[in-house]
Amino acid sequence: MYNAFKNIVFFTLAIALSGYLNSESDNEIDAVDETIRLIGIENVTRNITTHEANDVAKKLMLEGLFYDAISVIENIKEKDIISYLMLGVIEYIENGNNDKAMSVFNKISDNPISMYFIGNIYKDNDDPNKAIYWIEQSAKYGFLNAQYQLSLLYMEFGFYNKAYIWARCATLNGYHDTHSLVNTFENNIFLIDKKQTIDSIYNTRTCPFNIKYSKEFEKLGYKSIH
Repeated sequence: MYNAFKNIVFFTLAIALSGYLNSESDNEIDAVDETIRLIGIENVTRNITTHEANDVAKKLMLEGLFYDAISVIENIKEKDIISYLMLGVIEYIENGNNDKAMSVFNKISDNPISMYFIGNIYKDNDDPNKAIYWIEQSAKYGFLNAQYQLSLLYMEFGFYNKAYIWARCATLNGYHDTHSLVNTFENNIFLIDKKQTIDSIYNTRTCPFNIKYSKEFEKLGYKSIH
């Protein structure tokens, strides 16, 4: 009798989740959130795929239900890159827990978005060398956020050539706010003899760019800078 009831409950939940993942209705989102609370996060994640669980967590993130999103992600048996990215971003941006965020991002340290956040955590911890290293790795993969921030870091430490290169690349790749940053280099005495050469080397063909990383970041509910 219990098993039959449990099967009915999970069948109902599967239908609800299907509507939830494809709906923007506040009422349906509230209904599924209540269903999740009644049945329990662990039971929900046990009976859906990693991709489906990620989608549930993502919807919860977009609703600002970060505690519930963490619970969903932590109960996913086979987490993937998206699972870890969501968990790391919540811990870093929403909870301000750099230690937990670092632990999560280190599990997927070959992902450019993760590299970017690892660099930011090192920056927060006053380790500029490691910050620059990790953010530059991300920038080389074409992540716009990293290219822009790398330019600011290099400018802060007086490496104007490198600062200009990454500001130029970010601008060419579509980050419009770097126009003002690029303009600050126009009369920089350290670049007067080098700017033309840099411009000829770094162009739309040679500057690394991959839009998928910006799109992935935006799907987590955070604005990318392109």
